[in-house]
Amino acid sequence: MDAQPQAHSLFPICAELRSKKYYLLGRPPRSSAEVLDASNDAWCARTDDRIGPDKDPVHPDDCRHGRKCFESLLERPAETPDAPRA
Repeated sequence: MDAQPQAHSLFPICAELRSKKYYLLGRPPRSSAEVLDASNDAWCARTDDRIGPDKDPVHPDDCRHGRKCFESLLERPAETPDAPRA
């Protein structure tokens, strides 16, 4: 079975999408309702703006598979922890 369709169905929202509610959820969001609060404010972690790297607006309904800058949570490289500071 191809891993891509499965990854997109488990975590359909881009791994780079952020909102205040995102930080309170404690797990990756799976729906727009899990991302947006009453303010409807969301931003891209890559650009730190409400406009994505592809110059289109950021919204959980739009930041999904098929968008040029989409990154699946299950397909992204593991983050490297910060090196110890001297």
